[in-house]
Amino acid sequence: EAGPALIRRTPAPGATEVGRTANVTVTFSEPV
Repeated sequence: EAGPALIRRTPAPGATEVGRTANVTVTFSEPV
């Protein structure tokens, strides 16, 4: 659970990584 939290808090410098982060945020936002 610490993984997704860090990704949401700290955006990675990179377009490719940002895309993945956005997907994780959306997936976690739906269930919550």
